[in-house]
Amino acid sequence: MGVAPIIQASAGIWIFDFDTKNFFVMSLLTLFSYIFFIFGYTVLSKKLKKKLKSGFLALENSPAYKKKFYIDGNRIFLFSILAICSSVMLVSIYGFHFSSSIISTIFNNSYSSTYQLVEYFVRPLLFFGFSFCLYAVFGGYNRPLMKLSLLLLSLSVFLIIGPLSGARSIIFFLYFGLFIIIFRKALISHPMFFGSLLFFGVFGSELQSVLRNALSGGGIIFTGINYFYQGHFDGFEMLGHTVGYVKENDITFGLQLLGAVLFWVPRAIWPDKPIGSGDFIAYEYISSNFSLLGNSNFSMPMIGEAYINFGIVGVCLIFLLVGALCGREDMRFHLINRYEAFTKGSYFSNEASMGMWRYVMFLGMFLFLLRGDLMSGFSFLFGLYTALIFAWMILHGHPSKKKTLQK
Repeated sequence: MGVAPIIQASAGIWIFDFDTKNFFVMSLLTLFSYIFFIFGYTVLSKKLKKKLKSGFLALENSPAYKKKFYIDGNRIFLFSILAICSSVMLVSIYGFHFSSSIISTIFNNSYSSTYQLVEYFVRPLLFFGFSFCLYAVFGGYNRPLMKLSLLLLSLSVFLIIGPLSGARSIIFFLYFGLFIIIFRKALISHPMFFGSLLFFGVFGSELQSVLRNALSGGGIIFTGINYFYQGHFDGFEMLGHTVGYVKENDITFGLQLLGAVLFWVPRAIWPDKPIGSGDFIAYEYISSNFSLLGNSNFSMPMIGEAYINFGIVGVCLIFLLVGALCGREDMRFHLINRYEAFTKGSYFSNEASMGMWRYVMFLGMFLFLLRGDLMSGFSFLFGLYTALIFAWMILHGHPSKKKTLQK
């Protein structure tokens, strides 16, 4: 919501007609969200930092402490065998899809509940298994069976969930997180580069589109400055339309947020369940005040979600909580790395590693949640995080008293 609105405003180009009279309220909301986010991040998270530090110090000073988790080479080998057999079978039946999701072909783009389960849980599950195996090998787990598993999983990922095979957002969440966790020590040593990766990750979507078009025979075409006039960057404009809607109709008193949190409830049980806030504003405000709508992907930035639900008070409170959560996760991630450096621990022998994987996955997801809408964001987050936890549980084990890790 930073660079794109400046470019759009300077050129006077918006996706739909836009009431510029709302600029003052929009600027005020953006300022308040920033102030309360920084306050939550720097002040409230300090208390959490003390608690986290004391917990790690207790582990470091405990002579009875035993590392609880390690990656199980036998389990991941079995996982890799199942993965490669399933992948080869699917490709032999439905063909190889390097620049699109093979799951969309299988289900004929039906977007049914089964399709969404496979797309947002099963495919990420395969990727997380590959990620655990890759990081273990990078960390020095040189058991031949692990290297064979990595080879099989690499082929499965290439066939089923390659870097161009699916929604750009999902691919970004997965590959960005893997890149961060593998090179985390080098990135932490260069914080400016670490922070800039999220910003440049935005342009990864354009690069993915260029490569897809080239592979499909359409040539290499860069949209240039027009990239910022597309629907990917409608967040500031949608915030303006949200302000206009609230001015005419009042806030929803949490109804839109409730619909996002309860996204998993079928409409057969809750017929009046709210739609995503982006679509809600599009059909309830934009279509009646400005333009006729086609099939579009409408965003709803987190500021807009907070404002349409609870007004300016909601913007302050929600960003206060988001700031505290981000501060906690940042501190936990850095403390985990300091703890590993202190104990000379490694990925497959440190019980805190799950916190690292959660953190790097949330980094990519956070961009999507900021763009919105929350209903889509929560559903993606639920699927990916469930896949991460499930992969962790089935591929990690507890060392027995007589068994030590083989390197």
